[in-house]
Amino acid sequence: MKLLFVSGPARSGTTAFADYLNQHQEILVCRERYKYVPRKIDSSFFTFDRILDYEPQQRSGETNIPLEYHAELLARKDPAKLKWIGDKHPGYARLLPAIYLNNPGASFILTYRPIEEVVESFDARSKNPEDVWLGGKNGFEMGVEFWNRTMRSTREFIESGLNPKVLIVSYHDFFYRNEDCIPLISRFLDLEFDDSIRKAWREMSREFEGERRAKEPFSEEQVALIEKRKDHVAEQWVLDRIEEQWRELDGYTAADRGTSSQPRIFGASLEREETETAIQVRRTWELEHQIQSLKSSLSKEQRRTELLQKKNQDLKHQMQEIQGSRSWKLLGKIGRLRAKMLGKKKG
Repeated sequence: MKLLFVSGPARSGTTAFADYLNQHQEILVCRERYKYVPRKIDSSFFTFDRILDYEPQQRSGETNIPLEYHAELLARKDPAKLKWIGDKHPGYARLLPAIYLNNPGASFILTYRPIEEVVESFDARSKNPEDVWLGGKNGFEMGVEFWNRTMRSTREFIESGLNPKVLIVSYHDFFYRNEDCIPLISRFLDLEFDDSIRKAWREMSREFEGERRAKEPFSEEQVALIEKRKDHVAEQWVLDRIEEQWRELDGYTAADRGTSSQPRIFGASLEREETETAIQVRRTWELEHQIQSLKSSLSKEQRRTELLQKKNQDLKHQMQEIQGSRSWKLLGKIGRLRAKMLGKKKG
């Protein structure tokens, strides 16, 4: 069984996307099961017993999602059939390298949604005083901040040198034409998405559209502020990556993809090889960061030594100036006269 983490900006469809994935009998994606302990997550957290282990000492520090949700989710799954298991949480986007280092070989699906829509959703929720998360807060500012941070962390993670397996899914691509996204997701997860799943997704999409909330338009001032504040460079990098994924998919022949989204067959040996490679990459990455840390410490010590040397030189220079001054010479004469006078008294 492989580990799968779903993340992206808050209010970018991660919850709904996980619900779609969970229609597949070979996929189990929890909902923020380990929301408050992301740095601790490893493969041992994803047994059925562990997921349902809501003992008080764990419940208070791991999640705010009720036990009943996960009990119902797991009741629909056959452990023997599962190929993928994991968790979804927007907050994981801040700690992608740490999660990967704890779980070498894990895969990640990250969502992208335009900043204007994310901020609008944040802003709308913050206007509801009963909203536990955003009620009464500055949703507009929080939305911009969260979105920018996630775009940057997405790019940094993929370019980190860890060589993680990542798929970025566009909100509009998936929720407005998810049939077209099936080959992309099928190839990434190496799973077949049959007609029953396609049908389930179509029904979910109809419900999704029917329940969609009317959007509140921004003022010209707000639009200008978003445009000024958003990280255009990070967003363009993410958009280019999404386009690259589509080009790569188009590069495969119909036989490779299959008209029914047949997955590629890798085999257990290749999976082991990928995991071993991921472990080696992790070790290399850790060593490189240790080296960088040591270099940084050495550089700080060198700067400290240079400052001390400069301070010492300054003190020497000041001493030389004092010794060459008229006051110093006068003190010297006074000292000699005093010594003579003391000598005469003793005599």
